[in-house]
Amino acid sequence: MSNSKRRKLGDENRTFNVEWELDFFFTAEKDKMMCLLCNTVLNTLKKANANKHYLTHKEHKYFALEGESRKAALQKLKNEKHHQQASFSAFVNQNSAAVAVTYKIAHILGKRGKPFSDIEIIKECIVEAVSMLDPRNVDKYKQLPLSRRTVTDRQHELAQNVTEQLHTIIQNEDVYFSIALDESTDKTDSAQVLYFIRAITKDFQCYEELLALGTLTGRTRGADIFENFKEVCNKLQLNVSNLVSVCTDGAPSMRGKKEGFVALLKKENLNLKKLISFHCILHQQNLCAKSTILQDTLDRTIAIVNYIRVNRMRHREFRQMLSLDEETYSEDLPYYCKVRWLSTGQVLIKVLSLRRQILNFYKEQGKQCDLSDEVFLRNLAFLSDMMTKQNNLNICLQGETRYIYEMWQKIQVFRKKLSFFKTLLCRSEISAQHFPELAKMLNEQNCENKIFDEYVGVLDCLIEEYTNRFSDFDEHTPAMKLAFEPHLIDISEAPAELQMELIDLGEDSIIKSLFNAKKDPIEIWKNAVEYPCLREHARRLLSCFGSTYCCETTFSLMSKIKTNLRTQITDAHLEDQLKLVLIVARHFLPPPGYHLLMALFVINVLVTVDMITLANARSMFVRSLHP
Repeated sequence: MSNSKRRKLGDENRTFNVEWELDFFFTAEKDKMMCLLCNTVLNTLKKANANKHYLTHKEHKYFALEGESRKAALQKLKNEKHHQQASFSAFVNQNSAAVAVTYKIAHILGKRGKPFSDIEIIKECIVEAVSMLDPRNVDKYKQLPLSRRTVTDRQHELAQNVTEQLHTIIQNEDVYFSIALDESTDKTDSAQVLYFIRAITKDFQCYEELLALGTLTGRTRGADIFENFKEVCNKLQLNVSNLVSVCTDGAPSMRGKKEGFVALLKKENLNLKKLISFHCILHQQNLCAKSTILQDTLDRTIAIVNYIRVNRMRHREFRQMLSLDEETYSEDLPYYCKVRWLSTGQVLIKVLSLRRQILNFYKEQGKQCDLSDEVFLRNLAFLSDMMTKQNNLNICLQGETRYIYEMWQKIQVFRKKLSFFKTLLCRSEISAQHFPELAKMLNEQNCENKIFDEYVGVLDCLIEEYTNRFSDFDEHTPAMKLAFEPHLIDISEAPAELQMELIDLGEDSIIKSLFNAKKDPIEIWKNAVEYPCLREHARRLLSCFGSTYCCETTFSLMSKIKTNLRTQITDAHLEDQLKLVLIVARHFLPPPGYHLLMALFVINVLVTVDMITLANARSMFVRSLHP
């Protein structure tokens, strides 16, 4: 048998002969040739094949032409072919630009949490604007693929890409991460669980994202939340062994000793012996604020507000009275809401500032008001001062990507302030700087030598409440200090494996100056490669959530997305929009007339975008999510 290899067509190195154009009306098409008479493509570049195909066109009007007439016919056919290719290329480019626009508009709608049906309004605005600015091209804009289904698909693809990027990061074995989760109900009474993740990579890159939105169809026990969390871990292939801490609210379903979420997590994952569980600092601070005594004063104040606000006629009359005064023209009494963290302080301050108008209104109504009682007014002023201070503390604790030690330090500082305020009250030293409302009230009532034993008792209870509720943070203070203030730690109290590095760090003036200057700890530890053990310890603590603030703000966003008019939005689409909103800017409220502005923007995109393929369009907008 012969061992010779079979010859391949590509080995013959055939080329197209230019003379075949005039002889057979063929033209080169890459490594093939195409008949200009019927657009048939022949794979093999052979003269015999071209001639054989040409003879099938004996009836064609150009077959018998010769000389200059034949050359003119050839040129005409070639021009027609080039025109067809140019038209097709223009159509493809225009279609690619239109696809790019659909991704951009879907992204804009998603990051603003707007309904999918808004795309119909946007398209209508585009068509109306073009019909006035460029009537000749209005048909082109009418053909834009802008529909509810298109927007839904585009938003899902963008959100899926965000998830894939996060999945790529957290899959690494050397990534430490923490979880913050909270549960609430939406407009349809569905129990929604938000899982946020903060991951710190080996090179100290920090990522804080919405990990998943879980829906509980039945009960909301700790076991139900834990089963939902396991589904999320399996879906995203989350390595639970790298979990550092869990931050939740104080609900029994989360922090129950036996059947709570955290307890079940530790029970099933025995390798999580070092797992740290935190009760949200913001929730605990709010509980401490509610524990302030003088409940009778608060109840009577709320009764004053409710008397005016509950009855619509009385409320209109009160607002009419305020509008007659230039100082209170735009003022009003806010309702008291027990679940809102800042509501108590805001209501107390407003009642004090409008007490003269409230007294006049009660007098017109023929009612006796508690604001005429001097003792009640002093208690109200003191309560207002204390709640204002706690509101300020609460606002300082709010915010995204807050470090847990930073939040804990603010709590410790406030506890010291409470002790200082107690000392002032014991000395009857009431200054406008520390107790502005109380000092103002005492000055109006000419009470200079007043004894404030009752107020001292209030502060004693408040100090005790802060001490008891934050006892778990006291236990973790040494470990947190090693990550955030290692230059101030007592070396004898540090773990043995960190003591040598702490001694070296104590003599490192550059690192100490960075910590003293309150620079970002992540940036400091990123470059402190000469302290590997301390870096590893810090990387774990830097991933910890101090509060569930991210969950609370996302629930507020959820209520703006899943409204009474959008109760049928699916959980998957709700999660897609939440991810797009959180990636770009939280709490964004679209300005009035944004549909028309967006229409003009799209017109500009369609005019300027050129030679954008579908793949490039998609990748361009996806990359813009993570610059």
